[in-house]
Amino acid sequence: MTTRRRSRLSLRVSAIALAGLPLVGCASSPAPRPLPLHAVFLPLIVQESPSDDIPEEGETLRLNLEPGPIATEIARELQGQGFTRVTILPIPAGGAEGQESHARNLLWQQQAADLGGDVLVRAEVTYEPRVSTAINEKFWLNMPLFLLGGPFCYFIDDRSYEARAYIKAEFFDLTDIHDELNEDARLLEFPILGEFERVQFDFVDRAGSSTTSYAISLLVPAGLLASETENVDGLVESAAVEAIVEDLLGKIGRLRTEFLNNDLATFHIIESKLVVERATDGTVRFAVPVQLNADSRGLRDYSLKAGNVELASGTFDTAPDTQRRSWIRRDGLLVPEGEQFLRLRIVDAVGGRRSYTFHIDGGKLPE
Repeated sequence: MTTRRRSRLSLRVSAIALAGLPLVGCASSPAPRPLPLHAVFLPLIVQESPSDDIPEEGETLRLNLEPGPIATEIARELQGQGFTRVTILPIPAGGAEGQESHARNLLWQQQAADLGGDVLVRAEVTYEPRVSTAINEKFWLNMPLFLLGGPFCYFIDDRSYEARAYIKAEFFDLTDIHDELNEDARLLEFPILGEFERVQFDFVDRAGSSTTSYAISLLVPAGLLASETENVDGLVESAAVEAIVEDLLGKIGRLRTEFLNNDLATFHIIESKLVVERATDGTVRFAVPVQLNADSRGLRDYSLKAGNVELASGTFDTAPDTQRRSWIRRDGLLVPEGEQFLRLRIVDAVGGRRSYTFHIDGGKLPE
């Protein structure tokens, strides 16, 4: 797929989980801290939306999305931004058929747990293959540049492409193995949608290396040329994949509280006080406060691992402080060579459990 400037993507921001949520942001704001979770994605399902649509005569643009590029984009975009760690399970031998079966669900949950996952994600991508194109309002703004001559008119996004694609992601609890991946196992009450509907390209993007198109553009406005080239197919597919994943990422960030402070347990960690730092001797220092909810009966125990190696464990023998916080502090942790992540598992007094994943990045995370 062709890399595309992300600023040109035109997204319609809507999601089942975010209906009516105001969208706010600032270009100068620091990037949000990723959720301290290891998200394990089931093998992606990509399906063409059933349609009676018949291509019009001469229409050649069609959207064709494949699991591979989408999985690559999910891993690249969500790891370190949406979640601390992202793993995508491979498609099983023989294809993804039967993945809704009871046995398959149990197997996938066990695989995710064995990988140290904190949340299981079932994602489905649906798209309509038809792509429509037309000049947009920038075409008319671009006309003076064309009349003046020169290449300036080549760099205006004067042609739009419309298609329909979306990713639906459901998030499930991994503290237990569930008989079915249904509403009872969900970490979030509703799935999240990431959508794509429209993108704009300039003449340089569309024409690529076509010398013929450039020659004709001396006589004909660029917005009327190179509308359905080989370049465009790849550009639209790349834009669709980038858009649905980027849209999903933004909505995950706005649901941070729902991911971390829910009814799975009667506590939550205070991320702003988290410390994960490597000392000069190579050992790791770890510290984080655990906040008890109002109805909590207390905490029972915890364990801290790097891969399959348990680095530390303990019980909460002392009472929480006046703010109902209990600290976990461990110094001199010997992390096996090559391990980049720590996984913390906490159990409260009534058996409620949560697990978290942290990256060993050599310093204190920003507050």
